[in-house]
Amino acid sequence: MAAAPAVAKSTVAVVVRNSQADMFKQLTLPDLEGGSETELPGRLWWGPYTVDGRIVLACQPGGISAFDENGELLWNAELNDERTIGSPAVDGSVIYIATTQGGVRGWNLQTGEVTFEKQLEQPLAAGPVLLNSRIAVAAVDGSILFAERN
Repeated sequence: MAAAPAVAKSTVAVVVRNSQADMFKQLTLPDLEGGSETELPGRLWWGPYTVDGRIVLACQPGGISAFDENGELLWNAELNDERTIGSPAVDGSVIYIATTQGGVRGWNLQTGEVTFEKQLEQPLAAGPVLLNSRIAVAAVDGSILFAERN
């Protein structure tokens, strides 16, 4: 396995690494029999995480992907050449990520619609962290940057 498994309802999600590609697999509980299997568009970067009944992961290249509890791809958000930094932050049904290039974005977990986007104009080293109506991230120079959420 490429990372720790995630559980969503009656399934376990795992990512298996092989020489050709990383594979996303869903196994049914309690017997762990085979379910769906999907080749990921890149190597696993973080995840899988269970969030709001969805399995969310990031690939590099490939972006952010959300799957339902049956392993069906719900949406994929391309990040082009950007790399995520840190673990995602979640508030209700929105997942937030930060990128090394200074971007902070949020997506609706159900639809994949972008709900928040801010370019902070500095390379980032860590984040995001949700602080009430703000998102905090750490810049490479050690400063803490804040973005107001709508």
